[in-house]
Amino acid sequence: LDQLSYEDWLGLYAPECIFWAPSTPNAGDPRREIAMVFDDRRRMEDRVYRLRTGYAWSQAPASRTVRLITNVEVFASEPDSVPRA
Repeated sequence: LDQLSYEDWLGLYAPECIFWAPSTPNAGDPRREIAMVFDDRRRMEDRVYRLRTGYAWSQAPASRTVRLITNVEVFASEPDSVPRA
């Protein structure tokens, strides 16, 4: 997305996909709760098309993407159990 390779990004999704970004921490049912994004493949393609037209005024300036690594766990250990280099 940072390189504006929208077609490559779309290629990561199956034709029957759903792209969902919940707006609540518990991520309830997207058909009953407000979601930031709840799109099928056709809607995703529509968004990419609009971005390519140059008339997506909400993207002036363009949005920046953010990458998060969230699967990290840290465990406490005794000072003597830490390997020495």
